Amino acid sequence: MGPNAMSPQSLMALSFDQLFDTIVIRINGPEAFKQPTKYLEKEITIDFMVEDVDQVGKPGAGWHLRLSNAALTGHAVPYTAFPNPRNAGISLTVWLKHQELVYLVGGTTSGNNPNVGKFTTSGDLDAWSDITSRVTIPKPSQTLPSTLSPLEMGGEILFKSILYYEDIRTMIMLTCLKLVSLLVLLFPL
Repeated sequence: MGPNAMSPQSLMALSFDQLFDTIVIRINGPEAFKQPTKYLEKEITIDFMVEDVDQVGKPGAGWHLRLSNAALTGHAVPYTAFPNPRNAGISLTVWLKHQELVYLVGGTTSGNNPNVGKFTTSGDLDAWSDITSRVTIPKPSQTLPSTLSPLEMGGEILFKSILYYEDIRTMIMLTCLKLVSLLVLLFPL
């Protein structure tokens, strides 16, 4: 596992929102603006249909990912079984298991860019590579100078990790954006 990778166990514990945020925070929007016909004049949409996760008490869960105006967003959608995409206007629909989704997202955020074509799909396979080609992986030179010392409590090590400046900065930005969105919803103009 590379220096920018999270363990599969950590990724499995994340909600879909948190899991896809690991890609969202790494999208290089300014680079996407340099290709307006590909990233600004149209949107790229992917539905992920995860069969072995329950959503609202029903088997199967769906997640809609959209790259539009150089920003990647996502939200939960109803699960639809293969071979029926949820909507004909979706660029790509991928049917897979939770562990496979974690492999796909984890591989992307660590710079491995796994091939979505090995899963059951419907639509344009290039949609995934169009999105993942905008993902920027932090360089090891962006790490903090030293690792954190393990915090020991009752003899147990609670954590030991290397913090990446880029990840911290982007997580703070993402949190601020979510707070602003929440405030706009709570207090409309």
